Amino acid sequence: MNFDDDDVDFPESFSSISFKFKTIRIVDNVITSFVNTVRSEVYIDEDADDQDISIALEKIHFWFDHIVSNGIMFNRENMFALNVMFDDNGVSQSGNIPIVLPDDPTDDHLAAIMHSKLNALGGGVVNFGTIEIHSDTRENLIVTFTGYGEVALPSMEEWIGDRYFHDVPWWCRGDGSTLDAIPQEDSDLTKPPVTGVDMSFIEERFRRSGNSAAIIIRPEFKPEIISGGKDDKPEN
Repeated sequence: MNFDDDDVDFPESFSSISFKFKTIRIVDNVITSFVNTVRSEVYIDEDADDQDISIALEKIHFWFDHIVSNGIMFNRENMFALNVMFDDNGVSQSGNIPIVLPDDPTDDHLAAIMHSKLNALGGGVVNFGTIEIHSDTRENLIVTFTGYGEVALPSMEEWIGDRYFHDVPWWCRGDGSTLDAIPQEDSDLTKPPVTGVDMSFIEERFRRSGNSAAIIIRPEFKPEIISGGKDDKPEN
């Protein structure tokens, strides 16, 4: 073979990244714990600043280690899960973080959710392609997702309704949020409630020159009121 031939396609290498973590999921009235592995193609922006890359990767590791692994995932229409997680005023009754989804937390649904959230946390400097999810179920299946997670998931209008605090759902935002609050009729939409875990300390740590001291992480989670459907109105 003539390797000077312009018609010859040479193979290209690519990088991948994997994470191992726990999930607690509620489907119907069944609570199940799984050990999961996610593997995905990863593409680093060659023009990106090294510090920006480090910040993005640290956010992603933190999201798996301290948010997903401490969370309970469920469909927002699951009234059993809502009653377990929240009291009548929408205040969390659990020390776990509620991860509220538009569908049941099956592997195929989580693949789309995680693809979207990982790219959001990557901030354009760390990007993710095809993603695989494997859970330690009896079936031992591996789910592969290709495409764009945010396209496969509901828009903000479909998710919340005509009035909303954020332009995009939580799985499209590069922060520690895991749910979206439904505004009341008199809510100021320019002042979204504080939900989820604040991850701003990660960027502050990396931006702080000459400081390599370890940080003890003790995130606070103060959930706002959510409801079982977009047409329901939360109580005061």
